[in-house]
Amino acid sequence: MAVLGVILLAGAIAGCAGRDSREHVRPPSLRPILFSPNAEPLSGGPLGHPACEEAMSAWFDRVDANHDGVIDRTEFLTDARQQFERMDRHKAGYVTAAALSDYRAPYAPQSTPVVPLNDPLASPSPYDRARGGTTSRPLPGALRGPEVDTRADPVMSADKSLNFKVTTADFMAQAEEIFAGLDHNHDGRVTRDAVVAGCSKTDKRR
Repeated sequence: MAVLGVILLAGAIAGCAGRDSREHVRPPSLRPILFSPNAEPLSGGPLGHPACEEAMSAWFDRVDANHDGVIDRTEFLTDARQQFERMDRHKAGYVTAAALSDYRAPYAPQSTPVVPLNDPLASPSPYDRARGGTTSRPLPGALRGPEVDTRADPVMSADKSLNFKVTTADFMAQAEEIFAGLDHNHDGRVTRDAVVAGCSKTDKRR
C-alpha cells in the first residue's frame, strides 16, 4: 500500500450544480489541517493559516538540526518519534483515532465538508504519485467533523494490521517509507525542494 500523502491537497466543494468546484475557495476557518511529512499539524487554531510553502519550510528548518540545508534519515526519524510522543499523550505506546481527534481539536477546522470521491481536486499527493498512486480519493488527513478518516489519515494509515491503533513501531515504519519516498536521489538526505514540491498546487486548492 502506497504511503498516504502528508501534505493536504485541500479542494473546494461545488456550491451549486453546473459551477466548477475550482472557483470556490474555503475561508481559513474551514480549511483542513495542513500536516508535516511526520503528521504534525502545521495550520489551524493557534497556528493560524500559513501558506503551505511557508509552513513546510519552517518545519524543514526545525527538523534540520545541524542546519546543513538537508534533512538526513536520523533527523527525520527523530522528528517522527517526537511527534508520536506528542500524539501519545497518555503514554500508552499507541494512538487511536479518538486520541488523534482529541489531540488535533485545537487545530481542527470549524467544519470540514466531505470531499466527493469524484472531485477532480481530490487527487493523490506528490508523495503518492512518486510511489505509483493514481486513484482519486478523499483528501489525505481530512477530518470528518469530530472524527478522523482512518482510511486516509497520515497517522492511522500506518495501521497496516487493522488493529484500530497505531503503535510506535507502526508509525516509525511508515516514517521510514515516507523518508524513502522523499529521498529522490537515494542519498540518505531530503531537500527542502522535495518537502515543498506540492505546495504551489496545494495553496491554489485551499
